[in-house]
Order: sequence, then structure tokens, then C-alpha cells
Amino acid sequence: MEKMLSIALSVAMVIAVAIVVAPSSRAHAAAQQAAQSYTPQKAGNALKSRSRSVKKRRVARRTGGGCQTLSGSTLEQKASAYGQPIHNAARQHGVSQDLIKAVITIESCFKSKARGTSGEKGLMQLMPGTARRFNVNDGYNAWQNINGGARYLGVLLAHYDGNTRRAIAAYNAGEGNVRKTGGIPNPAYVGKVMQAYGKFSGTQDQAATFKKQVVRPLQVEPASSSKVLPWADLHTVKAASPGAAGHYTVRAGDTVYQVMRVTGVAVPELIRLNQLPAPHGIKVGQVLRLR
Repeated sequence: MEKMLSIALSVAMVIAVAIVVAPSSRAHAAAQQAAQSYTPQKAGNALKSRSRSVKKRRVARRTGGGCQTLSGSTLEQKASAYGQPIHNAARQHGVSQDLIKAVITIESCFKSKARGTSGEKGLMQLMPGTARRFNVNDGYNAWQNINGGARYLGVLLAHYDGNTRRAIAAYNAGEGNVRKTGGIPNPAYVGKVMQAYGKFSGTQDQAATFKKQVVRPLQVEPASSSKVLPWADLHTVKAASPGAAGHYTVRAGDTVYQVMRVTGVAVPELIRLNQLPAPHGIKVGQVLRLR
């Protein structure tokens, strides 16, 4: 009996050793095979692949990692949801559809309910003053928003003699901040829009310009209770009162450029109307003439 127990114990030990050694042997064999297949060429390819990944991440950081970094096909797919209003606005105001799409890409990444920190709304992030200027009643309505933004682009292209970069810069920074010559204040923004434009148009020409657009004279209707957008940040423009329709009361943190963005009145005109001395500072509670 003891002999049988001894034999059984020996067999069990042999099986246990086999179970432990077998996986180890397979791992060893796999390691040997991997070592034999290793070549300097494979190592070089792996290094190049890693370098490309690092480069892409750096480019994404430089460009803000925004919507413009998406592939052209992805951007076209996003834009297709608004194809008809983009087509109509481009045709009506003489602006390239690709330019409208590019601006929407940077402003909202095709999110119709997008809202900015300064009251910008919708696909083309219209400021309250710009919306009033072009009679946009609903900033979140895709048709109205795109039509207003495209009309503004058309006006800017005509103002800057077809210079796309300056028109784009002014769309973001305001007409009062972008001159017809010299540098622009927001090259990063312009670069992003041009990057997106290149993907839509199939060209990487960063200096692309359009022919001077023929745009109908701008008709700015007087603000009224039926025209004012239902936005909280318009409460300081007392348009409902005839006596106050042409004035703006300065709030804390306002600058002449912020007043321009809220009211739609260009900075040079604000300076002229109110005889503001350089550096054109304004004070809280100061009442500015708008016309």
C-alpha cells in the first residue's frame, strides 16, 4: 500500500512539473522566435511610425486641435446637414460655399445651438450687434444664421477688395480692428479658417483670394421691439424707447470694440460721434451716441 502511494505521489509530481514547465517553454520559444525575426529595418519602421504620431499630436496642439483638424470627408459630412441654406446664402450674397463652411467649422463645428461667452449664437456665432445689423431674429435658426453670416462675409469681402484673409480676420475681430493694409490681429484664427477652407475646396493655397463681390447696399433697419433678438445681453441697447434708440450706456468691462460688437456701429464711427480722444477709453455709465 505504501509503495502504491509512493508511486502515485511521484506521478503527481511529474505532472505538476510538466504543467509549470510547459507554458514557460512556450514563452521561451516565442521570445526566441521574436528575437530571430527582429531586424534593424523593422526597428526603423517602428521608430518612424512613432515619430509620425508625435508630429500629428504637435500639429494638433499648434492648430488648437479643433474641428479644422478633422478629415475633409468628415467635414463634408457635417456640412451636408446644412447644404441647402449654405447653397442659398452663398448664391444670394456672392460668397463661396466653401468659405461659409470653413467659417462654420471654426465658429461652431456645425453645432446649430452653439453659444459663445460674449453672446455669440448659432452656426456662424453671430454677435448680437451683427444679428441686429442683418435682421436675424432667431440666432439658433440655421437658415437665418447662415444667411446673416454669409451676408456679413459678403460685405467684408467687398470692403477689403476681395482679400479673404482680411475679411476672415474682420469677421472674428471686427472691422474696426482690421485695416486694409498691414498686419492682422488674429493670424491664428485666420489660419484655422484657411486650413478648413483648403479641405473643402481641395486646395492648400493659404493666400487664396476671391474676386471682389458685388453686394447690395447694406440696409440697416432701425431697431424695434419686434426686431430685437431675445438675448439677455441686448438689454443695454434701449431700442424700445425712441429717445434712447441712438445711445448706448457703457457697462463695466466695456471697450469701444465690445460696444461695436454689441451695437454693430464701427469703432471709427463711435470715436467720431463721441469725439473720444486717444487711446479712446470709455467709462462705466457713459452714454455713447450711436448715430
